[in-house]
Amino acid sequence: MKSVALRFHARKDLRLDSVEIPEPGPDQVLVRVHACGICTTDRDIYLEGSLTDPRYVPVTVGHESSLEVLEVGRDVPGDKEFAPIAEGDMVTAESIEGCRRCFFCNRGLTHICANARFPGVTSDGFDCTYQLAPWHILHKSLPGLSDEQLSLSEPAAGALHAVKRGGVKLGDTVVIFGCGPIGLLQMQICRAAGAETIVIDPIGNKLQMAKRLGADHALNPTEVDVEREVRALTEGLGADVALEAAGLPRTYQDAIRVVRKQGKVVAMGLVTVPAVPLDLGSGRGITINEVSVVGTVGHGLWPDAWADFRVVMKLIKSGRIATLPLVTHRFPLSEWKKAFELPAEERIKVIFNRFE
Repeated sequence: MKSVALRFHARKDLRLDSVEIPEPGPDQVLVRVHACGICTTDRDIYLEGSLTDPRYVPVTVGHESSLEVLEVGRDVPGDKEFAPIAEGDMVTAESIEGCRRCFFCNRGLTHICANARFPGVTSDGFDCTYQLAPWHILHKSLPGLSDEQLSLSEPAAGALHAVKRGGVKLGDTVVIFGCGPIGLLQMQICRAAGAETIVIDPIGNKLQMAKRLGADHALNPTEVDVEREVRALTEGLGADVALEAAGLPRTYQDAIRVVRKQGKVVAMGLVTVPAVPLDLGSGRGITINEVSVVGTVGHGLWPDAWADFRVVMKLIKSGRIATLPLVTHRFPLSEWKKAFELPAEERIKVIFNRFE
């Protein structure tokens, strides 16, 4: 079977290649791709060649997927986490594939596997017509979800994991840095958890989208002093949690300064510079204020990854997480260059929805 695949060859060198797809192996599933979103990671790969590994180049990019199961391998279990995978099912895929053998995988920490492969980065992803996928990273759709909703359940599950890492609870005040797809998903999840939300972004239309989706406060850092405004909104205390979803040195520095004493900063945005200076010793720094900084990646601890996907699918289906307003552009895969090079101020989420 031939597949048309968008593959990374080198920095600023993506190509539509014709790739032979073999029969599925014993633990693999053959899928047809219905939709796949473009993540910031995908743009970093294209523009900077970051995160890639020469051992796995060329590699098919894309990981925010809506997939139709065409065939299952002989050893694919029929009762995978209470949701059997069968021909004709719609599924999405995790963005991290654990080896299921290492120290971390044996403790259920598959998302920080010592030998992890990353679909779309170090193993073939889903910007293609057909693909093989290991069964254990697939999650069956809830009935009634559209292709776009299903593809957005992957970043939504990552956003949920970040919110959980922050320990966000009813009554908290949470500052979200960045109103891209992840930040807007985090904001909606925080609101579903009963938290007050303050979003930060320099792009006006993204702040407007955040307000439309329910953000309590929207601040433009080019117009206001973010720390002063957050203190004013929290009776001088600072926020309980800051979620960094922008991946910029300045926003990480600001995140530490806007949380209260014993507040928590959750680091999700990937920074492409080698080092970020952080305030440890001043009166507004980490040490004196006992600020916690925690990282977050992927979709939580197994079997919570399954639960994370199920939770966000339910929230999407109920409308408590609105995903369709986030989709600003749709392209056929053949127009990949136009899709990847849209200016940041013009887009939120871009999705490929035609692959032939």
